[in-house]
Amino acid sequence: MDPLASVRQTIERDGLISRGSRVVIACSGGGDSVALAAMLRELAPLWSANLLIAHVHHGLRGEHADRDAALVRQLARNWGIDYRGCRVDPRTRQARAGGNLMAIARDLRYAALFAIAEEADAQLVATGHTADDRAETLLLNLARGAGPRGLAALRAKRADGVIRPLIDTRRSTLRHWLRDRAIPWREDASNQDRNYRRVRVRKELTPWLEEHLNPRVVENLARTARILDELEQAAAHGAALLYRQALLPSLPWQKRLSRTALAHHPISMQAMVVRLAVEALTGDCSGTLLGRIGTALRRDESRELSARVKLVSSANALTVVDRNFRVDAIPQTPLSTKTPLEIHGWRFSLGWRRPQGVRNRWVLEAGGIHPPVSVRSRLPGDRFQPAGGAGTRKIGRYMIDKNIPSEIRAGIPLVVDRKGIVWVVGFASDRRVSRPLAHERVLCIHVTPPKWYPEPEILP
Repeated sequence: MDPLASVRQTIERDGLISRGSRVVIACSGGGDSVALAAMLRELAPLWSANLLIAHVHHGLRGEHADRDAALVRQLARNWGIDYRGCRVDPRTRQARAGGNLMAIARDLRYAALFAIAEEADAQLVATGHTADDRAETLLLNLARGAGPRGLAALRAKRADGVIRPLIDTRRSTLRHWLRDRAIPWREDASNQDRNYRRVRVRKELTPWLEEHLNPRVVENLARTARILDELEQAAAHGAALLYRQALLPSLPWQKRLSRTALAHHPISMQAMVVRLAVEALTGDCSGTLLGRIGTALRRDESRELSARVKLVSSANALTVVDRNFRVDAIPQTPLSTKTPLEIHGWRFSLGWRRPQGVRNRWVLEAGGIHPPVSVRSRLPGDRFQPAGGAGTRKIGRYMIDKNIPSEIRAGIPLVVDRKGIVWVVGFASDRRVSRPLAHERVLCIHVTPPKWYPEPEILP
């Protein structure tokens, strides 16, 4: 099949480009990305797509990188396509934070491309990954050890808008196509550096497999990755349905899953559900999570899944815990009847009026107030006399007795006046302000809790 027709087939089959889309084409100047730009230029009218070519300069290859940028800029000018260029600095990032230089460069490149897309109001970022890249990624992930998501290897369309129109096309085919049209491209010398594992796979392992096992091994591996991707998407859909069925009422730093709902499903499906809980809680979608989760489930044990996340196994539930969750303490801040106060997600509105007998956990009618009135977190030595109780209580002990989790105690606001604590918001007012006289004016305090505050059925 003609390469252009093959790329069109991939775009249409996978729904990569919608009518009227604006597409940022990531173009390094290498053969794959130049072919991507040239092919999308020819195919774009089919979907009335609007194109923009973007080049990210990493500052790693001196004059060679400058020439890459110049070529991409010239091609865009020749083709009449909008161009955006930008620079990133992976070496400085590495010096500051450590890590793998190539991985840092990749992260900065994608961040730059997404920024360009946002500025240009583009919905899609097209990259030049080929069938060879997909086969290499499958082999690398297989050697490292990976679950279905890793073995799916370079999905044609990602949820964040990255598309890979060349994912079914061989690298060599693209080079022939460019030569036939006398379209220039540049070669990156780092693609010959066998210190990189991917280059060793490309230059050593893949040729050996083609010579000794199957000359079409790349096409077959890429096809296998596509099949695995389709199976993984189907399994992910089932896991998402099961996740919604299994999810129990949870505290803000937890996701609790019913073991009863999970019990009759394979460990692999349970592991996918737990991974969804980790992603929902922390955003972590590391490819190695699934294996660690599966090990914990097979051993029926609690386990550290990462430095941040722990899986706690109990008789009735699997609980994913975010150990980094913290609630900021509230500094002492004046409350005014003139202007509502919003602080750390809490909202306070105050007004003087005759008592109306309104009582719920977020509204207080307080009599006998001694201004000024303010709000703050607990302090060492804080005490109050809960309405309806006998004697004074330490705030810390009161919070423990009310089963307020330690993770959020610093974020529970206390309304105070000149004489002391007026209200532990959401729990109890002080006895001295709890029974206003019918003829006196009361201070009515309305509070809206923040989004992180637990639902009533979770926290009394």
